[in-house]
Amino acid sequence: MITNYLKTALRVLFRQKSYSAINIGGLAIGISVCILILTYVLYELSYDKFHEKSEQIYRVCVDANIGGTPMDLALTSGPMGPALDEDYPEVLKQTRIFQTGRKILVTQGENKFYEGNFYYADSTFFNIFSFQLIRGEADKVLTAPNSMVLTEKLARKYFNEEDPIGKVLRINDNSNFTITGVVSDVPGNSHFQFDALFSASTLSGDPQSGLVNWGAVSKNTYILLDKDVDYRAFQDKFKDFEDRHMSFLKQANVIFKLYLQPLTDIHLYSKLRGELGTNGDIKYIYIFSAIAIFILIIACINYMNLASARSFKRAKEVGMRKIHGAVKGQLVRQFLGESVLLSFIALIISVVIVKVSMPGFSDLVLTQGTLTVFNNLLIILLFFLILTIVVGLVAGSYPAFYLSSFKPISALKGGGITGKKKSYVRNVLVVLQFTIATVLIICTGIIYSQLNYMNHKDLGFNKENKMVIELRNQNLISKIEILKAEFKGLSVVKNISTATSLPGSTINGTGYFPEGKDPDTPIIMFNLTTDEDFFDTFEMKFVEGRGFSHEFGTDSMAIVINQTLQKQMEWDEPIGKIIRTNPTREDSRAYKVIGVVKDYHYTSLLDEIGPMLIHYYPSRTNTLILNLNEANTQSQIEQVRAKWDELVPEMPLEYSFVKENFERRYLSYLKMGKLFTAFSIIAIFIACIGLFGLASFLTEIRTKEIGIRKVNGASVLTIVRLLNIEFVKWVLIANIIAWPTAYYFMSDWIQNFSYRIELTWYYFVIGAIISLLIALITVSYQTIMAALRNPVDCLRYE
Repeated sequence: MITNYLKTALRVLFRQKSYSAINIGGLAIGISVCILILTYVLYELSYDKFHEKSEQIYRVCVDANIGGTPMDLALTSGPMGPALDEDYPEVLKQTRIFQTGRKILVTQGENKFYEGNFYYADSTFFNIFSFQLIRGEADKVLTAPNSMVLTEKLARKYFNEEDPIGKVLRINDNSNFTITGVVSDVPGNSHFQFDALFSASTLSGDPQSGLVNWGAVSKNTYILLDKDVDYRAFQDKFKDFEDRHMSFLKQANVIFKLYLQPLTDIHLYSKLRGELGTNGDIKYIYIFSAIAIFILIIACINYMNLASARSFKRAKEVGMRKIHGAVKGQLVRQFLGESVLLSFIALIISVVIVKVSMPGFSDLVLTQGTLTVFNNLLIILLFFLILTIVVGLVAGSYPAFYLSSFKPISALKGGGITGKKKSYVRNVLVVLQFTIATVLIICTGIIYSQLNYMNHKDLGFNKENKMVIELRNQNLISKIEILKAEFKGLSVVKNISTATSLPGSTINGTGYFPEGKDPDTPIIMFNLTTDEDFFDTFEMKFVEGRGFSHEFGTDSMAIVINQTLQKQMEWDEPIGKIIRTNPTREDSRAYKVIGVVKDYHYTSLLDEIGPMLIHYYPSRTNTLILNLNEANTQSQIEQVRAKWDELVPEMPLEYSFVKENFERRYLSYLKMGKLFTAFSIIAIFIACIGLFGLASFLTEIRTKEIGIRKVNGASVLTIVRLLNIEFVKWVLIANIIAWPTAYYFMSDWIQNFSYRIELTWYYFVIGAIISLLIALITVSYQTIMAALRNPVDCLRYE
């Protein structure tokens, strides 16, 4: 019996090659996309789960309110981790992780390297996290001051195949670190990446390190809880901890509420200030999972529709089988078997597609790590087998039960199930298919528009041709004015400025006490230190007052504020207003406002413009910003490099561009936008394949009707309009369903952006027009060819 089913299925497969190709092609693409997305989703969900005690590790976070400004922080003060470890037996171990800040200069023999992924960590780091140590002991490698651990990749970079243990690296030309351990390269699915770790004990005697200052919030703190402790219940003890250690903050109107964040939740559920890396977003997991399901549904609908549409061609076969004793169950098994066979062939093709496309897909969706589905062959084969059967059964269920329901006499006459019931389910499936396609079209348009808006929105300054050079050590920083003067003399440099941070990077907030406000309540303001050329270099506009000038000796105590700060302070006449640092301290300073600059986006469009004040203190800046001419960029860079090599021969030039810094902040969104667009096109393509095949069969069914109409005088245009009107009706109904669905998803997604487009009506109208055009273009070839046929040939049909 099974052999007979298989022979019949293969005979049908080869007899109707175009039908089989459409179905197999659609299913293969659908399964391929489903596997690719599933691989990505599983990878995202696996973040930090490779740690043996991942279920016991938590990050200490702070829900802060500083002078009425809410701030959700992934950072804590330095002493907090050790205090938690000492106060609570439930805390088995703690470790603090904090960055070295800017990129550092590493000297190894005669070689010099700039590195940016170095952290400080406590000696307990490797007792909590399961990063694999190749050399060194977990509880010793970060114990001694000035000790460090390198990743395997960095050890090879510096020492090739030599043993690095005991060797010394010079850092920033002012300190030496001894290598005490080598760790395997950090897995891509870790929420923070590092190339080297310094021992935190190196800074134990440094008052500027923040390790003992409860008021300096600058450390990522992780704790390892006892496995029997419920972290939610443990959090209830933080109130007493806050009162015991941080009561002084309340006196300054600063509220810190501690809470724990499970390690495995950080990557997909955390968007806090002070994250150690760029996290993912659980919303994208839901979105792409839905797309995978939608694409698979579209491919299955293709099979259902095409199989039911061509049912009249198999009606006599069904009738003969029933007359010869075949029961409904046997026929259902036969048709489901055909569907599973098609699905299995599609699966084989999809494995090839996945194998070929996986490297490119991995590069597109990941910033670190590599996706693969071929490591665990047994699990993958099992998954493939289940997926094949499920897809085959789902896709073949409706045609199987539909065909097996034909009455023998009616089937032998070439009919089957007649009337409206025959097409009702098929029409519903087509509407569902185009609802999904239209939702994807609308969402793609909105995503593209938002990303385009971010790339072209006025930032409040000119970011073009701005070259940034960070100065890595104190020796260079002390010569910043000399370097500025030398670079300013180059013909390729239009203007040059200095500042304390890179445009496109995060800047810190500090509590200030402005004139006319509560003297006991600090107000968070974001601050930047610059020189007198800063505003001209970036072509910023002033709404009131002026910028800095060395001609005014008082400008060392002057500040420029932005419009947001002026509005927040409710100052109608801001010029001359005073803003103080902490008035209770002996070194408190009073700054006078001399200008108000038009609001500008110094960090990115992902962050709202905050209240900002800008200091004039050129000698404390550490970044050169060169405004280059608009000529050949590469030749300009070479001239700058030549001057740098002349002035600083001991260090290689390291630079970036402001425009690139901003674009880097949007990289994950740009990647997701491209991915969404690609999958949307694939979904629409699969839908069109099915619609093309369906149009072919439906026009074939109506061949005799077309002949009669043409004999009675109907024109080609009339016939085409008649055949197309049904497809148009389906698409319009699909749009009625798609519009609110797309609006629901996109209104939620767009909230991720502080500055965003409006979800106006034309996105939905354009989506409707595009879906309608796609449908008409897809089916019109078939309908036009049918309308052009000779009526005599049409009447001879059947």
